[in-house]
Amino acid sequence: MSGEQPTLPAFYLRAFEQLRKFQVESTCPKTGNFPWCARPSTVVEVTEFLTSAHAHDLVEPTLTLGIDGAVSVIWHENAWWISADFSNAAYIYAISRVPGNGHPGVIKAGHSPTNVICDVMIDYVRQVYQDKQNE
Repeated sequence: MSGEQPTLPAFYLRAFEQLRKFQVESTCPKTGNFPWCARPSTVVEVTEFLTSAHAHDLVEPTLTLGIDGAVSVIWHENAWWISADFSNAAYIYAISRVPGNGHPGVIKAGHSPTNVICDVMIDYVRQVYQDKQNE
């Protein structure tokens, strides 16, 4: 990658800063001498997804980077995990809750052929964070 810093959007600042770091070899996590960096196409996909999530007024998610260059977008609150995993052309998602007390673990999972956040994820993120505000 060039030394040029990408321009960050003025929203989800923490998430976009992390995504920027995932692109720049000198700031990518390393195993030995091998940097884990996000692929440029994955960065575009995640940027489109985050922009879509922000347009739905969802709370800012966290990002993680896999050794293979995949990027996960994660909302985690209490026992809930809502994630979208980007590795090549669109994403797979999972909505889960820590098993126990009648909770099954994975509640919903699926695939989206686009980089826009799907309605199922929107509904669950809103539900989880609305429940937190009502506590």
